Amino acid sequence: MAGYVLFLIKQTMVTKSKIFLLEMTIPIEKFSIKLKNMITIEDFKKVEIVVGEILAAEKIEGTDKLLKLRVDFGDYGAESRKESCQTPTSSAAGRQIVSGISLYFPDCSLLVGKKCMFVANLEPKVIRGIESEGMILAVSTLDGKFSLLEPNNEIPVGARAK
Repeated sequence: MAGYVLFLIKQTMVTKSKIFLLEMTIPIEKFSIKLKNMITIEDFKKVEIVVGEILAAEKIEGTDKLLKLRVDFGDYGAESRKESCQTPTSSAAGRQIVSGISLYFPDCSLLVGKKCMFVANLEPKVIRGIESEGMILAVSTLDGKFSLLEPNNEIPVGARAK
């Protein structure tokens, strides 16, 4: 049965006088799953996921969820920073990132010194009047579990995900 996934579909059909059991095997070439919001590998290659170290974290007043982070990306982007003369919120002391993770970190000082994964090549966006130059990556579940994506300690700041 080369070329077949074995995807056996069984269906029972009842008519007035008979019960039928239908079986069907679908060739792998004809079977595909269409996921919502699919992107190409070329689109994915554009996303730069980089290790950053959180240098400072503070709650943004007047919000429940937002924190302002100062993040060091090491040598990542050094050439483009030289060419652009840096944006108002980026500097040798790191980039500013606004994130909605405050509910998980009531004491935001616990974030200082953590190395996490960030999307580093997002266009800057103003959130509640504060410019953000990236996005921290995290996962959460419907039942409230939460985790930042953190590399092991041997991975240096500025390393890119592959």
